[in-house]
Amino acid sequence: MSLDDKGTTANPRILTMSDDAEEYFYEWYNGIIDAVNAIEDDANVESRKMKLNGHVARLALLFQVMKWATDSGDMQYIEWDSVESAIRMIDYYEETYRRIQETIVINSIGETKEAWLSLLENRFLSGMLLLLVEKSICPDVPSIMRLTNCAGFSTLL
Repeated sequence: MSLDDKGTTANPRILTMSDDAEEYFYEWYNGIIDAVNAIEDDANVESRKMKLNGHVARLALLFQVMKWATDSGDMQYIEWDSVESAIRMIDYYEETYRRIQETIVINSIGETKEAWLSLLENRFLSGMLLLLVEKSICPDVPSIMRLTNCAGFSTLL
């Protein structure tokens, strides 16, 4: 890091990505943009995904600085492997987020389903479930089977 003429203020160094790192970064980010653009209902777009490029860029810079600090890289450019490491880390966190969300959804009955389950007796026959499915009250049989099992109902399916 260099200092100004008085020696009191640090002059920031701006690092850009190497050509191959920048290409890799934008290929990855364009994939996210394509996936978001494919969503027809704007209410289903997660704004969090559109911020991932900033997170990856910052992490790539941190990985590059760590390489420089350990004499395994320099501070001329952010190299391809630093960008790759950042993308892998973000992908890991995204997958973890997806699994947490999935677990929350599976374990959450919801008010509507809870009200529906409260109308059932503690024991019901498969014919009752099929009747509900036919009437489109409950079109997702596997989910209902999980819910009835989780809610403590004994089912004869």
